[in-house]
Amino acid sequence: MSLLHQTPQFSVAEAQSIALSLFGIDASEVQVLPSDRDQNFLLQQYESNRFVLKISNAGENVEFIKAQSALLRHVEGNRMDCPKLVSSRNQNDIEFVEREGQRFPIRLVTYLEGRTLASVKFHPLELMQDLGRNIGGLTKSLKGFEHPALKREFQWDLQQAANVVQRKLHFVENEDLKQQIEQLAQRFGSYTKPLLGDLAHSVVQNDANDGNVLVEQVAAGEVCRRVTGLIDFGDAVYSWTIAELAIALAYTMLDKDDPLRVASEMIRGYVGEHEITESELAALFGLACMRLCASAVIAHEQHRIRPDDPYLMISQEPIRRTLPKLLKIPFEFATAAFRVAAGQPASSSHAGVVRWLKEQEDFPFPINPEQIGKRPQSAQLRVYDLGVSSPLLAPLGTSVSEPQLTKILFSDMDAAGISVGVGRYMEARLLYQSDQFSSGDACETSSSNSLAEERRTLHLGIDLFATAGAPVIAPLAGTIEIATVIDKALDYGGLLILRHQTEAGESFFTLYGHLAPASIADKSHGDHIEAGATIAELGEVHENGGWTPHLHFQLLLDLFG
Repeated sequence: MSLLHQTPQFSVAEAQSIALSLFGIDASEVQVLPSDRDQNFLLQQYESNRFVLKISNAGENVEFIKAQSALLRHVEGNRMDCPKLVSSRNQNDIEFVEREGQRFPIRLVTYLEGRTLASVKFHPLELMQDLGRNIGGLTKSLKGFEHPALKREFQWDLQQAANVVQRKLHFVENEDLKQQIEQLAQRFGSYTKPLLGDLAHSVVQNDANDGNVLVEQVAAGEVCRRVTGLIDFGDAVYSWTIAELAIALAYTMLDKDDPLRVASEMIRGYVGEHEITESELAALFGLACMRLCASAVIAHEQHRIRPDDPYLMISQEPIRRTLPKLLKIPFEFATAAFRVAAGQPASSSHAGVVRWLKEQEDFPFPINPEQIGKRPQSAQLRVYDLGVSSPLLAPLGTSVSEPQLTKILFSDMDAAGISVGVGRYMEARLLYQSDQFSSGDACETSSSNSLAEERRTLHLGIDLFATAGAPVIAPLAGTIEIATVIDKALDYGGLLILRHQTEAGESFFTLYGHLAPASIADKSHGDHIEAGATIAELGEVHENGGWTPHLHFQLLLDLFG
């Protein structure tokens, strides 16, 4: 018989009587609290004393109830307040009530004041960071706790999530949702699953969702910035240590415009209390996604059994809205963001590639007009300000249409007697006006085509301005990874990406954009390129995406798929 068929069905009056007879608590007021497979009652004694009477499922393993009680005793004094056990009149942590042939474990815990994170509409980044700190502190405190009953097979154990999704996906009737879950499960299998053998294990609370996290009470109009407590240890299990943070991330990313930013703030807080290994950082996003997928399929299965219970589907609409956002994020990109949040380079190969590049000598310059030779002197180059406050661009206003920009740049270069102009890396620009530079996620108050959409502003490479037809040189030996033409306004036009490898086997890439399509027509994936070889020519305005003739040159450690 499933746990859902053995849920306790005690009345308020019965709960009041149990509290008095077993624990000596004469409750003046009793209120039912939500639960999916147990029963919880809020007891008010006098004006200030409040407790929660927990009546566990008759089918629950009693040894697990004992383990949960031992766990609550263990975390007393943790930086994030947790419910404290109240001993019975017989000085027991657990008592039992028999009814209609079933035996129900009974416990009493202190009631934690505060409101749930779910009840707070605005989640500032300071609050997310504090949640991360508290989850890290909880993880640290639980590392030394063990109990054999917590090493159990449990469908809410994140170690079981992939199997649960596979077994129960058929309960999801909405085809769009089912497809989204399938796609995330596939990515989890290919990217995250190979990392799981390296993950550490410990006991975890396993359910730090926004309904179990408590935050400070603030006056109307004030911003909530501090986490105060965590309730409900009924899902505790021996699992991957990082599951604690992954589950908290999963629920805090729900309905967020920028899920990765929220998650990154939590990670920043977490690492102040507990270290995250490289494998854990790489697995974290996939584990968070799988928690939401498992939640969806389990909720749909339980809804079939108890269609009139609204609690079972309480978090499903936010999950339904959030999964499409998570599908837009490559797992590799999430890992890079999480590494940065943890104070590490975005890529694990960063240090090795930089070290190798510094050991190399005499790179050929990527643009090689005859006038400047193999390596130009600084007097032969000029750096241009194309940023948001550039005096050079002021006459153009918000327009970047040709030939105005080309005329301005090349007239200045001719007057200065230079052959190559340089555009700066990480410069904030207003030049990215076409649709491909928009996230497509508008603010709630704006239309889908609004300028309120988040748009790219930073230039992520080096621009080398030179006349169309100028030869493009490969500074390093490598193989062609991508050779293509992107025929869109303000895109790359002709594009080459070369793969390179250090002596230690670490791969990285160089990117060459705004090329003449005809000059790369004979290039194919896998072609070997020698250092110093001419690989393309700069494209004209009409074929390079509509830009002033230049090379967009970029070093990349990962193509993120």
